[in-house]
Formats: sequence, C-alpha cells, structure tokens
Amino acid sequence: MENLDWLNREDEVKFVLSDRADYEFAREFVSHHHLDRQVNAVLFSPAFSKQATGARDASGCLLDPRELAEWMLADGVPARLSLQIHKFVWDPAMKGV
Repeated sequence: MENLDWLNREDEVKFVLSDRADYEFAREFVSHHHLDRQVNAVLFSPAFSKQATGARDASGCLLDPRELAEWMLADGVPARLSLQIHKFVWDPAMKGV
C-alpha cells in the first residue's frame, strides 16, 4: 500500500481479474484510492487459465472479456479493458513472449 504514494501520471496500474469478486475489489480499490486521477492509465485484464494451451482465443480466459467489458461500461469504471495480446498471438502456455 505504501507504493501508492510513489505513483504518478507516468505510471499504469493493471488489475488481472479472474472473477466478479476480483472485479468488484479492483473497481472499489480504484475508486477509494482515486487511481484514475493519480496515474496515466488503469487497466483491467481477464486472467488466463494456467492450463490454457493451443487455442489462441478468449476460451482460455478465466473471465470472459466481453462480460468484463459489460461490467465496466455498466459501472462507468475509469479503466481500460486490456487483453494479454501475447496470449492471442502465441500459444497461451508459451513463456517468455
């Protein structure tokens, strides 16, 4: 928590979310700490399953990106949806990309 004092307009804060509870925590954290006013960007990203392999699509996400986007729009969350592009370009299990 003490690192919040060091954040500035050059920073980005990313929340990797696996379910509705994670989303609600992140939404409240951003609001409570006014992160959208403190940093350049707040990013919400759906987590991928550790077992995801082969398919380079959203099927490996623990949280459906569309559902996350709908929650964010409905709540007016001051954050951007961020997809882990490397999971869509390469096999999701591939390391170091």
